[in-house]
Amino acid sequence: REVPAMRFDLKPSLTKRMRFIQEIQNEFWDKWIKAVMQERILATKWRKSTRDSKVGDVVLLLEETMASRHYRMGILSEIKTGTDGHVRTVTVRYKNPGENTFRTTVRSVHKVVTLVPVDLESEEGDILVASDVHPVATTPGPVEMTGKAGQRPAVIRGPVEISVPDPVEEIVDLKDRQSAARKAQKKIVKLTAPEEAEEITDIVKNVKKKY
Repeated sequence: REVPAMRFDLKPSLTKRMRFIQEIQNEFWDKWIKAVMQERILATKWRKSTRDSKVGDVVLLLEETMASRHYRMGILSEIKTGTDGHVRTVTVRYKNPGENTFRTTVRSVHKVVTLVPVDLESEEGDILVASDVHPVATTPGPVEMTGKAGQRPAVIRGPVEISVPDPVEEIVDLKDRQSAARKAQKKIVKLTAPEEAEEITDIVKNVKKKY
């Protein structure tokens, strides 16, 4: 099989780089929804007995429109069952990008996808650590931790609350990106033309002084 063609640009601008990253992110989510999410959405009727949603489950909110490509994760804080005893509606706690406070929304159980069940267990039978699900986690209540000093605890028992930041929120400030780009360009110059590196650097400085 041939190696797929890659897009290389030796002098990428920040806007082109950001646009390229956004295209890759959108492509990933489109493929993930088609390959994974559709298989995890519950059918309109239960044909067999399956696990009901539980308080503490980490879920993905299924939006009405997929064109926006905004997918939020949250935690179930409340569930309501129907006359048959199965969960029908759930209350989800989540955060919007750039906000510190939690929001809540009530959704049909068909409109959420369980990513990490609250009672998920490891092969040894212990409850998984919250940071195994996501590195950012808080515990609102008293917990019991086991593990050696200076190491991440192997077990956490108690109410666990996970904060999931939006990937876009992690983008650094524009000035920092520009500074990082300039440093990367200098390294490329030194690697590709070590003898002319100083001369090129002086030329660039003189151009900046003139303009």
